[in-house]
Order: sequence, then structure tokens, then C-alpha cells
Amino acid sequence: MRHPEHPGKEHSGRFFGFILILIGILWLLNRLHIAFIPSWVISAPFIVIVIGLLFSIKTKFRRMGPILITLLGISWLIKRFDLLPSEMHYLFMPIGIIILGLFILLRPNKSKDCGPRRQMGGSWEETDSKDRLEVDAMFCGSKKHILSKNFKGGEINIIFGGTELNMSQASIENEATIDISIMFGGLKIVVPNNWEVKTQMTTIAAGIEDKRGRGGLEVVPDKVLILKGTVLFGGVDIQNY
Repeated sequence: MRHPEHPGKEHSGRFFGFILILIGILWLLNRLHIAFIPSWVISAPFIVIVIGLLFSIKTKFRRMGPILITLLGISWLIKRFDLLPSEMHYLFMPIGIIILGLFILLRPNKSKDCGPRRQMGGSWEETDSKDRLEVDAMFCGSKKHILSKNFKGGEINIIFGGTELNMSQASIENEATIDISIMFGGLKIVVPNNWEVKTQMTTIAAGIEDKRGRGGLEVVPDKVLILKGTVLFGGVDIQNY
């Protein structure tokens, strides 16, 4: 059985490529002194802001990861180019924390079937038999064992932390998609030998590594795990036992 392609992924990839080309052209024109481009426009912080905004718009500002990436880029840009008066620098971080807190409080509640589990600081480990997954791990380490026999996917947001997702005892029917946002963190996913894993992720100063052994059971065509999302300064490891 052949699974249909995802045209949205192709379109978003082309748009992201267009943005990179545009930034490169502006940078080149500035280096050749053909056009004056403010230095902050072609800086790394501004690129981070653009990437964060693109993915925030794509997800309709419903996901924490892209918004935090945008806020990080703004903070970096202001500090690097001294865009605010010195007497206001000490106000920026508290304001940013207030904005983040408001976003978390006003974020729409998700269905109880999603089994939300959030943690800030420290570490935690738990077992989950629900069919949908939700993990928001900020400044922490986490381990989660998925036991669902009809796993349907979910969402993972990692900020300055690491998460291990053990799915060796889970099962899926046809396809399941996990939306992933990682900023300065890592994710390890352990899957059964007979699953097919497709990665449709955008990486920025990051990597995705498939460390699965080639022995064991053959891949079953109706068990496909799709990993989508963005990794900024981090990594994703795919393993099996």
C-alpha cells in the first residue's frame, strides 16, 4: 500500500527556501555595497525571528515552540544591536516572561483525550496509554512510555530540555503524526522494529539521526509514524531495541 504524499510539506519547504534565497540576496547586495541594508536585517537574530514568525503563522499561533523561538530572536536582536535605551534593557526580560505567562494561561484547553502533561524544571517519567500524546517540557528532562494500541499521534514541545519517548510497546493503524517543536533540546524516540518512520522536519543548526538496526522484523506498510515540525539548535534520535 502506497501512502499519499503531503503537498503542504512541499509548499512550505519551497516557501522556506524562497525566504533563505531572499535573505542571501540582501546579504550579498550589502557585501557588494550595491544597496544599503541595515545590518540587523541580515543578522542571525533576525533570521531566527523570521523563522519563528513563519512557523507561528503556519500553526496559527497555537503552538508554544515557534512563539518562543520568535521571542528569543527578538531578545537576541535587541541586545546585540542595542535597539532599546540602556535604561530599558532591564525591563525587557520581565516583560517577556509576562507575555509568555499570558500565552500559557490563555492557550486554548485541549481535549482530555490528549492526556496533557506539562513540566517546568526538574525531571519526570510516566506511562501513558492514551491514543494521543502531548508533552510540553521546558528546562527539564522527561521520559514517557506509550502503551496505546491505536496511537494517533500528538504534539511535543521541548525548550532547553530533553525527552525520551518509548513507543516499543505501542501500535498504530495506518499513519500517526507527531508535531514536534524543539529549541535548544533533544528528543529520543524508540519505535518497534516493524514501523516505518518518515521525517518531514525543518532543522536549523540541528540534526535528525536514524540509529535503528536493520535486523529484526520487516517494515509493515500500514504502520507509518510521521515526524513533522522544527528543530532549532537541537537533535532527534530514532532508535529501536
